[in-house]
Amino acid sequence: MTSLDIDELEKKMANAGDTLDKRLMETSSKYIVKLLRDSAVRNAPVDTGHLRQLLTSEEGIIEETEEGVDISISSPAPYSIFLEYGTGFRGDPDVPHTEKTSWNYKTLVNGKEVWRTGYPISPQPFMRPALRENVKNVAKIISGLATEVFK
Repeated sequence: MTSLDIDELEKKMANAGDTLDKRLMETSSKYIVKLLRDSAVRNAPVDTGHLRQLLTSEEGIIEETEEGVDISISSPAPYSIFLEYGTGFRGDPDVPHTEKTSWNYKTLVNGKEVWRTGYPISPQPFMRPALRENVKNVAKIISGLATEVFK
């Protein structure tokens, strides 16, 4: 390797982080969001289909931070966290839960506020499996971008 090659490599390495973040923001982030969201939709439990419908209409959040690029998806359904982690004594043991056997809460039904009773439910995760299923795919996308940056 000549000194010119080393200088060029040092220059590329100095700019690699910014270049990679820029390319990720411009091209791949939307694809990653779609990949994760589609997986979450496939994994989502179905009762009325409302959760899946909300997931497909929700866009991911893509933003630049001091650490790099932050890509996130979430479910706009207010009950999605209860499905993901479960509730009460049946909930995911890695997350704190109440030991109550039931609880009352207000909710809207046909535009009217009504009281309902909630009971413990087992977790039905859909967001975490979506991420686990796609770790390798996301890594391939990022490594492909890194390869382009260093060409």
